[in-house]
Amino acid sequence: MLYALGSMATLLMMCDRRDLGTAVGERPPSAASEINWEDFATASSNGFEAKEFFEPNLYIYDAYPGGIGFSEPLYRICGTLLNRTLDLVSACPCQNGCPSCVGPIANRSERTKEVALEILGRLSRDAQLMATRTAETA
Repeated sequence: MLYALGSMATLLMMCDRRDLGTAVGERPPSAASEINWEDFATASSNGFEAKEFFEPNLYIYDAYPGGIGFSEPLYRICGTLLNRTLDLVSACPCQNGCPSCVGPIANRSERTKEVALEILGRLSRDAQLMATRTAETA
């Protein structure tokens, strides 16, 4: 899903794919950081550890130190980014996800597209509700 969001962000900002970085995690992203998902899926022998309650955050950021100026405009159009990404993945004729919609095939299950569509749908609805509430209070 982050691959699709990054692709759509590149289109909306009319920039090169290398101008934006993407990461998943709970800390500020760095270009060399990798998350080992197996670490979050295993229980310790003493019971459940705090890492099992990991809530993934998706980051799209300026890939250059100090930034180019893409982060703030992307933040302002978050709802548009989510809706357009949902449209991109929905419109793809593949069954389970492909490099054109949800990204490269490594570490992908047969439900990747279905899961990405569900998450994007929920995020889009949430963003629309927040925008409506903000407009009503203004």
